[in-house]
Amino acid sequence: MGSWSIFWGKYGFPTALILGQSLLTLVALLLFIAYILLADRKIWAAVQLRRGPNVVGAFGLLQSFADFIKFVLKEPIIPAGADKTVFRHPSGQSNGLTLDTEGRLVVCEGGNRRVTRTEHDGTISVLAETYLGRKLNSPNDVAVRSDGTIFFTDPPYGVEKEKRELPFSGVYCIAPGGEVKLLSVYFEFPNGLAFSPDEKTLYVGDSDAGFIEAFEVAKDGRLRNFQGIQKAGKGIRLQVKVGVRRQRRAPVPRSSRKGSISLPVLHLSGLLHRENRT
Repeated sequence: MGSWSIFWGKYGFPTALILGQSLLTLVALLLFIAYILLADRKIWAAVQLRRGPNVVGAFGLLQSFADFIKFVLKEPIIPAGADKTVFRHPSGQSNGLTLDTEGRLVVCEGGNRRVTRTEHDGTISVLAETYLGRKLNSPNDVAVRSDGTIFFTDPPYGVEKEKRELPFSGVYCIAPGGEVKLLSVYFEFPNGLAFSPDEKTLYVGDSDAGFIEAFEVAKDGRLRNFQGIQKAGKGIRLQVKVGVRRQRRAPVPRSSRKGSISLPVLHLSGLLHRENRT
């Protein structure tokens, strides 16, 4: 027993202490690198006008671990048969992408401020670029219903304030015949949108306001009878009572009160508009 104590005191404990210190130093170094990379991602996301990585854990503290797990589980080798060529350059800061009912690529080109479709022969058709003669803001995300109707959001993320021609951020649909319909001026920064499996409900996220809304969708694309899911802090909870009403007059958008372009010729009555939300 005495010889073991002497051995532990002379060799074992110093060795364990060095290993422990080395392990703690390694963990601290890895954490430092991880959060430097996370900060780099967030900075470049802001520079490129993107929303940046999703937040995992309180204050995003688990984001780096989530990224590491995704990295480890990814297939590290590109399949030999994969087409590695650039599909389109420049892409007009393309953001939301989806396929229509005929397998054609529908693209929200935020930089070009339009929604386009790539035909089977590679030509590009412009589906929406203006509303009542005024340039769209910065089309962001798109969803296609099975009847061919295209729904898209139009926040002002990719356009300078002085270059905006519309004083609201709209949600639109493009009918199969090509007509562009304004469905809502309810949102401040409408972002992602998606349909429920039965296509009776359209979910629209307002990223800056922190809301996700679920709307019933009429056959002609009109949105009605919504339920609000409100994001409180970093979480999301169901907002049971959300005050909103259908407008009976042309609304005065928040931006127009600050001196932006006012469009009195736009007839926005009957559209959902953010006004009395609680």
